[in-house]
Amino acid sequence: MQLVGESDRPALEVVLELLVQERLLATGREGAAWVDMAHEALMERWKRFQGWRQEQRNIRWLCDRLGDDYEKWLQVPDPEKNKFLFPEGLVMEIEAVITEIREYLNPAQEKYLEQSIHKYKPWLNPANFPEMVDIPAGQFWMGSPAGKGEDDEKPYHLVTLKGFRMGKYPITQAQWSTIALSPEINRPLYSYPSRFQGDSLPVEQVSWYEAEEFCARLSDLTGDTYYLPSEAEWEYACRAGAKKYTEYCFGDSKSKLKDYAWFGDNSRNTTHPVGEKLPNAFGLYDMHGNIWEWCADDWHKNHEKAPADGTAWTNNDNCSQADYLTKVLRGGSWYNVARNCRSGNRVRGNAGYHDFNYGFRVACISFLPRTL
Repeated sequence: MQLVGESDRPALEVVLELLVQERLLATGREGAAWVDMAHEALMERWKRFQGWRQEQRNIRWLCDRLGDDYEKWLQVPDPEKNKFLFPEGLVMEIEAVITEIREYLNPAQEKYLEQSIHKYKPWLNPANFPEMVDIPAGQFWMGSPAGKGEDDEKPYHLVTLKGFRMGKYPITQAQWSTIALSPEINRPLYSYPSRFQGDSLPVEQVSWYEAEEFCARLSDLTGDTYYLPSEAEWEYACRAGAKKYTEYCFGDSKSKLKDYAWFGDNSRNTTHPVGEKLPNAFGLYDMHGNIWEWCADDWHKNHEKAPADGTAWTNNDNCSQADYLTKVLRGGSWYNVARNCRSGNRVRGNAGYHDFNYGFRVACISFLPRTL
């Protein structure tokens, strides 16, 4: 069978000559009519192949190293295990080829690798993310009726909300400092802003803008949409499905507030670890007292013309230019008297201001079909 016609021969000879010059083909000496692959030259000159071969060697070496270290780690007593995770430099090498590495690992080795990564990048560890509570869709009466509350809590109006998720606790200092180490989205975050220091204490002295940055980073890390709750979502979550108006999530009795809140009467002038008091009917803690919580809304002087669907009320005609950067806070704090900790109570704060009364909790989009 003729593979090359006479008309093709000149072009073939040109191609062969170029490949010989590049040492990719070898030919017979003068008088010998043969052409063969120059295998060794081809492998050495083929840069793509060389790179692939070296990469595979590196991956295999890393897998072998991981397997050996994992077996040694298994023999270490539990209190010492964290010291025997992968060193940071090796973790960085593995992260560069982590997709390929995972193909060679069994589930136990993969968990060991994740623990090593989380040691140096704790913001990737889901255990450090806020615990969330499902809040069902429903309706509630927002604000305070005639004869109750303050003028800025009126009119008393019906709001209908979709389901969402709410942080079980205010954001703690441990959660804040972890996320503050993660890659910046719009602005830097100081890892330890709080006046009252303690991992399980609510973070404070964070501005509204910084709380927004926290939400943006958390969303980027998880793939979910985290945000500051709207004022309506916050009050709905605080009242926890109550069918009638009460001053607090549990009823009207000020004497019972000490069971649910850290406030002026029992706080000893400091914040306290989240979750130490009783939760409301939705399973949310510290909705009264401990720390004022930023909401997404601009401040408005009352609820007149407020959205009836529970969305955040921002840049509205009822909000003057002077108040445009003034946001809403809810819940009361360790510093306040009982009246300031009521479910309907609201105050304003400049979005850029830091105060040892100001913290926040996060909300998250939910697709729950349930209703009250």
